[in-house]
Amino acid sequence: MSVHKAADRIEQRTRRQGAKREEKRRQIAESALEALMIYGCAGTTLRDIAERSKLSLGMLHYYFDDRRDLVVYCLRLYQDEFMARFERLIADAETRDDMIATLATGLGEAVASETIVNRFWYDIRTLSLFDPSVLPVVNAFQTALIDFGRRIIARLGFPESEIELRFAMLEGVFRYYAQREIVGTGAGRAEVQDAFARTLTLRLDPPARAAAPGL
Repeated sequence: MSVHKAADRIEQRTRRQGAKREEKRRQIAESALEALMIYGCAGTTLRDIAERSKLSLGMLHYYFDDRRDLVVYCLRLYQDEFMARFERLIADAETRDDMIATLATGLGEAVASETIVNRFWYDIRTLSLFDPSVLPVVNAFQTALIDFGRRIIARLGFPESEIELRFAMLEGVFRYYAQREIVGTGAGRAEVQDAFARTLTLRLDPPARAAAPGL
């Protein structure tokens, strides 16, 4: 066997082993994510995650350096799934009205049916204010959300000067209704969807008033 062929086989074996390890990390993280969503990030240990996920503590330590490593990996999984879902959601929208209706419905459903997921996101955002090791991945997710929001809002035809403000408005509406859902005082889905639709159509620059007679 030539040196080059031997090197190629070693490289292929290394890639396969790396892919298997990454797949295992993903499987573990998917199980751990449920525990983190239920118990929160700050107060959850690897032992708690192992018990909830029915995994051995040794296996968690083998595939992840520490709790922070696992939490960061879980957040990346959550980010990928969240972004992919909303990309699919708007892919078939053909008109501006279709886009607004689709987004309002999708965001309303996310508020109403994903209480535990939303609590996890706000929990880890708060954690990042006190744990600098988590901050980069939270910032990356926030940047991805803003970029997604900018693209959507631009597609709706709003001027560039409004994009960031309108995204902030959408985020505020989502946070307000998600918080109410989390604490058990949630609004009806129709109200939530209407709030998103109004935010997406609300005019931010009211027309100038006509000058008074004689002025």
